Order: sequence, then structure tokens, then C-alpha cells
Amino acid sequence: MTQTKKLYAEAVGKIINRHDRDHVGYLYRWNNGELQQAWFGRPRADVVVEMFKMDAPKAC
Repeated sequence: MTQTKKLYAEAVGKIINRHDRDHVGYLYRWNNGELQQAWFGRPRADVVVEMFKMDAPKAC
């Protein structure tokens, strides 16, 4: 575990129920690199994560 304080997080993926494809939560990445699941209800066991496409940094 990192010593950096968690200050902010951004959603990096959707958590999807494998059987019925329901959207059941989000996957967040904190500023220190840690990942955390955020569920809409109870946590599910058989899920997949669909990662969001991140845009490449743009040159100024």
C-alpha cells in the first residue's frame, strides 16, 4: 500500500454483471494509483469490468 494520501479519484471503468449485463457499479482509480470498486447495491461475485477509453494527452 502506498503512503500517498487519497485526495481524488476518477472513474476508469464500469462493473457489469456477467450473466445479464446489468451495470452494477464503477471502478475508480485514486490519485495514489489504488483501485476501488463502488457498487450500486450489494457487491456481486461474477462480474467483468469494461474499462473506459482514456484520451491521449494533447500537446499544447
